[in-house]
Amino acid sequence: MRWSMRKAGLCAAILLLAVMMLGACCSKEQGRGTFAVNVKVIDKGEGDDGQYWIMIAYPDKKRLKSVDKIILAESVWNTVQIDHKYTVRYIRQEDGTYSFSAITPLKD
Repeated sequence: MRWSMRKAGLCAAILLLAVMMLGACCSKEQGRGTFAVNVKVIDKGEGDDGQYWIMIAYPDKKRLKSVDKIILAESVWNTVQIDHKYTVRYIRQEDGTYSFSAITPLKD
């Protein structure tokens, strides 16, 4: 009887571990991808709708298509300076689009 209690306890522990590992693998966050890109802020402003934005250019590209506009919270927008370089992080959403995640100063 003592041996079967140990087996039952061991089986329960293995089952719990398997469930936890499966849960970690199937997490929604696991399906998202993140990436970072170095940019230069070329302009910033506040829209009529009260949204704060920055225009960024990718330093290694020279075409106009390499310019993007990002909407930021006012507290973050206040820390961003024109003509400075930053690393911008994006998160891939479940629908395939990307959303802004973070911006940090780039040290040369």
